[in-house]
Amino acid sequence: MGGELKNIGIDMNLAPVVDVNNNPLNPVIGVRSYGEYAESVAAHGVAAITGYQSQGIAATAKHFPGHGDTAVDSHLGMVTVPHDRNRLEQMELLPFRKAIEAGVDAIMTAHVMFPSIEPEPIPATLSHKVLTGLLREEMGFEGIIITDCLEMHAISKPYGVAEAAIRAVEAGADLILVSHTLHDQVAALEAIVEAVRTGRISEEVIHQAVERIMTWKRKRCGQQNDHLVSPKASETVEATDVEPVDCTESTKPTEPNESTLFKIASNSITIVHNDGLLPLDPEKDVYVIWPEVVQRTEVDEPWSHTESLGIALSQLRGRVREHKITTQPTYDEADRILADVSDSEQVIVCTYTSAGHLPKGQQYLVEKLSENHSLIVIALRNPYDLLEISRPGSYVCTYENTPAVVRALSHVLTGGLQPTGSLPVRLR
Repeated sequence: MGGELKNIGIDMNLAPVVDVNNNPLNPVIGVRSYGEYAESVAAHGVAAITGYQSQGIAATAKHFPGHGDTAVDSHLGMVTVPHDRNRLEQMELLPFRKAIEAGVDAIMTAHVMFPSIEPEPIPATLSHKVLTGLLREEMGFEGIIITDCLEMHAISKPYGVAEAAIRAVEAGADLILVSHTLHDQVAALEAIVEAVRTGRISEEVIHQAVERIMTWKRKRCGQQNDHLVSPKASETVEATDVEPVDCTESTKPTEPNESTLFKIASNSITIVHNDGLLPLDPEKDVYVIWPEVVQRTEVDEPWSHTESLGIALSQLRGRVREHKITTQPTYDEADRILADVSDSEQVIVCTYTSAGHLPKGQQYLVEKLSENHSLIVIALRNPYDLLEISRPGSYVCTYENTPAVVRALSHVLTGGLQPTGSLPVRLR
């Protein structure tokens, strides 16, 4: 992945997520996390960081001090993690300590309140105690601190983007992220400039941030950045004084390594339980219900799927009936499927959710189907879907619905592959 990014001119990736997702109702982290076990998250996070940075890509561990144990999406409102410091050390902070030991270039902040670290009702992004006191001074992080997007409602509603940008710099952030709106981007920049002019933010704070950024550029982009030197506190630097730097090489993007993708997918697919329904009986017909992602969320994008499970299965075993639904099906839509599927001998229901709860229409469809069929349920994204439905005959987790995974899944279902994946969470 690091090599692919470098070849298309990207030199910083806002990944990996090292939040420990130990709250099944977390609506925003989910499968972006490596799971609910802190040690495993730390190990996988370090592996990703090492991989990216070995290719000259700055990795970014996020969301500090930890966004995994939340039941509210910070895109939409304020979030609190109420645990004491001892618990935070054992769970939330462990992956970040390991990331720092591994030399991660950047750490992204969380718009989450941590009362045991910051007693004032201030999110970590704007807290000097969190960013400077904990991350810089206590944990010894010397790299780049970047904020999560300040347009997220946990920040923009109570503070406004411009004021939040100033407060984030005061707290210790080096890079301010404003992801969506030009007006807010300009307002944040102008607010910081004005804060320096009036003395609210010292020039030395800005120069220290610039030096950290230049240190990263020299380290990751090599000798071509040797002419870049951070200005002294007494110097005034205009925008025209800084030359643009091209960190890319004249290489063409490589073709995706399909065999590697297929191998990863095959090894990750997990059969949680199987009551004798897998592999599929080649003599019996198959009915597949496939959810298409057509609605945008803060952690998901609609995209054109080139391959559904029905298509992939039909290439291995001939005719397969498939009914496509949205991820938010109505009860009427579900009832039409119930009527259509009534005489099918093998029924596969694929579920999909990018939030904290499986959508009600999908829940309804699974429950009604289970009254008359022994179901094979495949969680295409969130393994926690099982917590919101009756125990199906067989339950399979794939963690994503990309074409490589769908192709590997079709081989698992027909018995051509023996999956070796294990659950990264407990389905209690």
